[in-house]
Amino acid sequence: MQQNYKHLNDLPANARVWVFPSTRFFSDKEVEEISARLDVFLFQWAAHGTPLMAKGYILFNRFLVVMLDENQSGASGCSIDKLVHFTQDVEQKYNTSFTERMRINYLEGNDIKDIHLNDIQGKLSPETQFFNHLVATKAELENAWLTPIKGSWLERYV
Repeated sequence: MQQNYKHLNDLPANARVWVFPSTRFFSDKEVEEISARLDVFLFQWAAHGTPLMAKGYILFNRFLVVMLDENQSGASGCSIDKLVHFTQDVEQKYNTSFTERMRINYLEGNDIKDIHLNDIQGKLSPETQFFNHLVATKAELENAWLTPIKGSWLERYV
């Protein structure tokens, strides 16, 4: 499965990334609605009154991704809190959760599946491709977000 990242070209490779995995898939209509809300939020997003250069996307109809060009201005604790509040609003409106960190998203064929971390032993192999939501930059998102379990932090659980 390949995600087209051409739309990310206007941000530098070192742009900071936050990935919020949803516990469910969004319909195309929901993606449009959430994307519109995200655009409004990011247009107004600021740190200590300084606008932040950020982009946001819903990837694979499942993952809310926010990227920030910290070369322009970095996020502050308050601005990150505002991002968290935005995601909480989306959670409530769309009956989902972005904070279930014990769930792992992985590929089975071309389908995105999820499983609880405690349940992966014997069910996933070291070659299984999973979404590493711990990526920190745009470059990591493009090159290492979907990665084999082998050699990752998740390998010890297989």
